[in-house]
Amino acid sequence: MTTPKEEKVPDRRRSSVRAIDPPEYGVFDDHNKEERRYSIVYQKPNKWFGVRHLQCIFLALLLCIGYGMRVNLSVGIVAMTDPTINPGFKTYDWHDESIILSSFFWGYILPQVVAGQVSKNYGARWFLVGTMTGCSLFTALIPVMADLGSWGVMICRIVQGFTQGFFYPCVHTMLTKWAPLPERSRLGAFVFAGGPLGSVIAMPLTGWISGSSYGWPFAFYLYGLLGFVWAVGFSIFGSNSPSETETITPEEKLYIETSLGVKTEHSERMPTPWKAIFTSLPVWAILA
Repeated sequence: MTTPKEEKVPDRRRSSVRAIDPPEYGVFDDHNKEERRYSIVYQKPNKWFGVRHLQCIFLALLLCIGYGMRVNLSVGIVAMTDPTINPGFKTYDWHDESIILSSFFWGYILPQVVAGQVSKNYGARWFLVGTMTGCSLFTALIPVMADLGSWGVMICRIVQGFTQGFFYPCVHTMLTKWAPLPERSRLGAFVFAGGPLGSVIAMPLTGWISGSSYGWPFAFYLYGLLGFVWAVGFSIFGSNSPSETETITPEEKLYIETSLGVKTEHSERMPTPWKAIFTSLPVWAILA
């Protein structure tokens, strides 16, 4: 006589999970396909500052510095083309400033979809370190490339845009790993506030630097240096997920992973319906 296959349920001794009625979270039994559900009991760690907060600070600084690199040319180009602002520094007779400024977005749109997928499959940490390093390098090269003409600055801006195209998809991937459900809105708001804050800081700062004895080139050197410092710091303290972090406490790790849901071996990954998407008239109407 055979006995029904025993249903696998979460170990209450090792996780903060209890069976309840009505149900909230589902796990399917492989034998009879009957559904049994569980609710998460969140046990927030006693420490007020954890590894998850450190990761979010790095992500906020990423967007803050990234936006600074994006907008500082909008102010710096005035001093680069007007000899009356700071006569002690080189200026250029360009008439395509609008094209120079818009060239950032030529590269920015390219990696968006791919960046989200690769960061999900391989982890966002080293993609962020690499793209920030590249963006910092070409930010610092703008004063040098400007001597080659406006097209030299355009090359730097296109590369800046391409590298920053990885920022937001990778940030979203990081938040799905590090932001517990009870704190997701708060941590997400903190991280994404870094972008506007970067613009608020960079524009007046670049204007002041351009008119000072430091001159407009220093604005690009400064943000290039800040980007390099961030990349080094994140390569040391950054992590793709709690499971890859050695410095996280067991309580914080359990809190994050439990609050993000119960994963089982029976869960299935649904395939993306690419054919249905690209043959959908509403999709093409939106793109048009």
